[in-house]
Amino acid sequence: MSMEHHETAAPRLSWFSRFRAQKPAAAPAEIPTGSEDGILQVQKTDLKFLENGKLHHTDEYDLMSKPKEPQLVVRRGQEFSIDLYFDRPYVKGTYEVKLIFALEGVKHRPGKELIYNDATFVTVPVTEEKTSESSTGWFAHIANIQETQVTIQLKAPPRCAVGKWNVKVEIKPMKGDMTGQSFSLPKPMVIIFNPWCPEDDTYLASDEDRDEYVMNDVGCIFKDTVHNPFPCSWTYSQFEPDILDCALYLLNHNCSIERGLKPAERGLGVPIVRLLTAVVNWDPENDHGVLEGNWTKHFSGGKRPEHWSGSQEILQEYYRTKKTVKYGQCWVFAGVLTTICRALGIPCRPVTNYGSAHEKEEYSFTVDHYIDEDGKKVEGVDSSWTFHVWCEVWLRRDDLSGDYSESGWQAVDATMQEKSGKTFQMGPAPVEACKRGDVLVQYDVGFLFSEVNSDIVTWRWLGEDVPPRIIKVESRKGIGQKISTKAKNSHSEREDLTLNYKYKEGSPEEREAFNKAVKQSECRHAREYLNQKINEVKFEFEMEEATIGDVFKMNVVIKNDNESEEREGQVKIKIDAVNNASKILDNVAMQTFEFKVGPKSEERRPITVDYVKYKKVLGPDGLVNILCDARVNNPKIEYTETVHFAFSKPNVTFKIPQQTIRVDEDFDITVSIKNPLPVPLNKGYFAIDAPGIIKKIVSKRVKDCIKPGETGSVDFTLHPHKSGKRTITAKFYSTEIYGADGMVQVYISPSENNIMPS
Repeated sequence: MSMEHHETAAPRLSWFSRFRAQKPAAAPAEIPTGSEDGILQVQKTDLKFLENGKLHHTDEYDLMSKPKEPQLVVRRGQEFSIDLYFDRPYVKGTYEVKLIFALEGVKHRPGKELIYNDATFVTVPVTEEKTSESSTGWFAHIANIQETQVTIQLKAPPRCAVGKWNVKVEIKPMKGDMTGQSFSLPKPMVIIFNPWCPEDDTYLASDEDRDEYVMNDVGCIFKDTVHNPFPCSWTYSQFEPDILDCALYLLNHNCSIERGLKPAERGLGVPIVRLLTAVVNWDPENDHGVLEGNWTKHFSGGKRPEHWSGSQEILQEYYRTKKTVKYGQCWVFAGVLTTICRALGIPCRPVTNYGSAHEKEEYSFTVDHYIDEDGKKVEGVDSSWTFHVWCEVWLRRDDLSGDYSESGWQAVDATMQEKSGKTFQMGPAPVEACKRGDVLVQYDVGFLFSEVNSDIVTWRWLGEDVPPRIIKVESRKGIGQKISTKAKNSHSEREDLTLNYKYKEGSPEEREAFNKAVKQSECRHAREYLNQKINEVKFEFEMEEATIGDVFKMNVVIKNDNESEEREGQVKIKIDAVNNASKILDNVAMQTFEFKVGPKSEERRPITVDYVKYKKVLGPDGLVNILCDARVNNPKIEYTETVHFAFSKPNVTFKIPQQTIRVDEDFDITVSIKNPLPVPLNKGYFAIDAPGIIKKIVSKRVKDCIKPGETGSVDFTLHPHKSGKRTITAKFYSTEIYGADGMVQVYISPSENNIMPS
């Protein structure tokens, strides 16, 4: 329960002027029963944090459990209750009671009560009997009276503006000329989206889906390559301190070159998530975004993208400093956007696309790669990323017509890639529209379609003044592969979403969707003018899995399908360390050899690279691209192929000796890693994140270097503050291995003091 500030209405000031000017005061002393002026006075309120939190699935939010000045968090479209305690018994039919709600961060016009969908300043009459909702969609009624205690049941409409609402109670005698009394709640009330409400934009019918995409505060994001999709742990921490505050702060963000949300849009999912995709990233024209991207090798002034193990540290730093955090790449942007959406009540999940096309100009659904005469890649306009991560949000699309107006997954992307409108933002794009080839549907479906459907066209670059020559066309075989997210009810299992984005390759539906996209975009597609011959000489690649520290081994297999003639030529192999956007960081190795293969025969050429050769240039993700540039002499045939490979990292392991872990009781945990390298691991340390167990990441250094083949361990003592199933994630960092991770689930039992006797 909290004491309330109270005041007598001043006749010369409008109510709204006093509302805006008043600052919440410290809790005053209780007012004596029967005050001298005879006006009913509120002594205190009970916002029923426990009861409302359980009903609204908001009890996990840190705002609800702060020891000092907690804030009520409720979901729109669902009833909740508060208790008012007066200085004398409340008598029915004696007073006119109103609740006045004013949304923070919005400039209001004094005295003007706005209508539904513009409702950022609303007066809600409190009726003494339950009635139907008002024209604004809000309602409030007295549910119970016990002497001085009055319980009010109220509900915000299912499209109520999301944000912090300042609340006042206004009481006026029904008879006589006595001036009314108004009382302010000391802290704003927070109203967020409600996926449990059928009328809400975000409604999800399945409890299982809501548990995963709204309530789950830990998950994983898939990285590495299409050959080995690897789940990297990520803590979303949407209920932790400052996270919801930060999400709500971002709703008031105005990009410098594009307007922020209109009042009517504050209750609509589509404009809100579109704004969030813009404000999560930073660009030179909008220097207030949460996170700055960096795809180079240099990260001075910030932290490497691989440093982050979750969103909490990023969002807390941004909210505290109001300055852009450095640095992130696509999976970090996706993790942060997932956290913000879940904090606001929007179902959200990160999605990884292996072989992700990135067209910079008009959409032709082709990605052009250029190779010079020496087999080196020439930087062009387009690119294809080893993997790219965006998000999906579950929304109803009332702004669209037909099937697309129904609820469904919408792709949204906070990574700064291309401008949509005047700023870097992407989506929401209906995934179903992408699958059907309806590339003109709002928003940015054409860009999404290109990411998962483009051809890769490889050209021989012969110089500025000579037209390039086509070497090869890959008809989407390397693009839009194994589109992945974490499976529900799993630790780190992969759910394949590829068929949500496109029909099966070669099917009639796939051809129809592609032709529709080409027609709608009015592009000249590569297939219309390329006639790729079937080559008699084929090149294949055999690669063994390898952990960082191992010798990299691969075979180049050359096959001659001609039944009577041998084939000969030259092969250049170039191995480069790259990041997830396939941007070359450094060369690892180059090798050239000649081949001669008899009719209906094949030849294998082994290629090996020792750790010593790749250790200094390999990026933290352990990604390499292998480019094969081959020429056959008789007949003259050019061939090129790029394949991706990722060195795996050792797993972080856990040991917890205690069998029973309870809330508010310490428990010990040991985290360990085995050194797979032929050299020691220096300056090693572990960082642990565990929402509901610890409130911020804790780090601890390994005492000594970890010698080859040996295991390094550190001990942590943790103090859980929430019960239930919780996940602990740990990352290991050293000079030689950066960002190896692991996760373990534990069950936290309630405190013995809270266990009811049998």
